[in-house]
Amino acid sequence: MTDRLLIYCSLLAFLLLLSLKWDGYIDADYWLVFSPLWLWKFIAVSSTLAASYIWHRQPQYRFDQESLVEYKSMMMSISLHLLILVYEVLVCDNLETASRSRHLWTLICIPLVALCCLAVVVCIWSVKHDRPFEMELLCAVMTIQLIFIALQLDRYVLWSWVVIFIPLWVVLCIALIGVLYSIIFAIIISRTPEVTAEQKRLTSHAAVSYTLLVLPFVAFLALLTNKLDGRSQLTYTACCMPLVATFVILLILSFSCKTRNTWLFGSRQDLCRLLITACPLLQEYGNISYRLHNYGQQPQQQTEVDHAEFTMPMKNKKKQEVETTVVPIRSIDVPD
Repeated sequence: MTDRLLIYCSLLAFLLLLSLKWDGYIDADYWLVFSPLWLWKFIAVSSTLAASYIWHRQPQYRFDQESLVEYKSMMMSISLHLLILVYEVLVCDNLETASRSRHLWTLICIPLVALCCLAVVVCIWSVKHDRPFEMELLCAVMTIQLIFIALQLDRYVLWSWVVIFIPLWVVLCIALIGVLYSIIFAIIISRTPEVTAEQKRLTSHAAVSYTLLVLPFVAFLALLTNKLDGRSQLTYTACCMPLVATFVILLILSFSCKTRNTWLFGSRQDLCRLLITACPLLQEYGNISYRLHNYGQQPQQQTEVDHAEFTMPMKNKKKQEVETTVVPIRSIDVPD
């Protein structure tokens, strides 16, 4: 959850600042516009340094296979972050000195070539070790798209922006097929009586989530293409509103995602558990059991949510009752 939340918040803030800058609503340097991205990389690098320090000071983690895999995954991830940071610095410097044209956009994409190669290697390694790799796959796809944009900006190709965005159109076509499949699958599952209510809820939730993610992004790409080709008078801020909606949905969904790596500043635990451990007040209110009763046709069914798995024990825990044998004080003899 932590890495996704950080990435989505940084990208959302950067998107809003960049669109406002291009529309002339704010007059700030590009170094300030890129500040959310700098914050993202600073947190990632500092977290890796702290985790590496704990890794070398506590050698018992090296004998744990799961900890070893997570540490290698973190080092691969920070390598991708550093390559992205180099690219962002070059782009920011080129935008700030656009009048002098210090760098060619094609040369700026050299770190992206290394990023694409490393992302492919990380994807293969993640498949082998059963690790999530959607971020690395997205980096590989976006590398091809950014190279197309660089060729267009350097005037090596004089194509329409609809053609330049072909890599994204291909990805969106595949995503739309996935959305259609998820909707059809959710309808079939909802009509099947053998399927449990929980499975129906999960399939419906997945279909709605995919639809709300893909359709606004398609609208954003269509609006941006028309804007760049001169067929629309909308501002960049208005064109980015569908993408803002996509990031907001991603932020909401990130709270239900599984943590990819527990080496956040070497804490070896999830962000929620870390906050509850660090804040006694949150621990006090998080360590509570409650029940949601169902008063329908089957009153014996109920849903119990137990949050007592944290380290702090329950304060008002009742003692278990011990069954004892009751012996009468007197015995009355009954004649035959």
